[in-house]
Amino acid sequence: MSLTETVGHPTPTETPFLADRQLAHGDMPLPATPGRWRLRQSVEYSQTASRAVLDYASRNREHLLFSIWRMGVNSTKHGSRDSRAVLPSWIDRVAEEVNERGHPDDPVPGATRTDYDRLPHDPAQRDAHGYRAPEQRTPQPRRGSGAPSRAL
Repeated sequence: MSLTETVGHPTPTETPFLADRQLAHGDMPLPATPGRWRLRQSVEYSQTASRAVLDYASRNREHLLFSIWRMGVNSTKHGSRDSRAVLPSWIDRVAEEVNERGHPDDPVPGATRTDYDRLPHDPAQRDAHGYRAPEQRTPQPRRGSGAPSRAL
């Protein structure tokens, strides 16, 4: 965060009186009073916010560390399960397949429990667990560029 993000400019500026901004609320508990706003005030504002975060972290360290650990466990558990992204195009394709063999009087024509087990849970349709980036290769000089070639 830059020091000027609070107000927007490092040179002293006049802060106007805005009646609707004088009432404190969740994201502005201490509204700025109208008048001259200097860079020093922005620095103090940032320092106060940083100290408040450090104070909160020091008072709640066990709870925060446990929460971070729990998020990691949950993420690992979620990542080890198969997951499917349900896309509208996939739903349309499944509906066409099911409706082709169905009877027009059925509430959901042709749909069976085996369709539910087979179509949404097809292993070929699962989301990727990870992607492999191509390995970085060192650039080789072009032939005929005059650069000496290396013997392998």
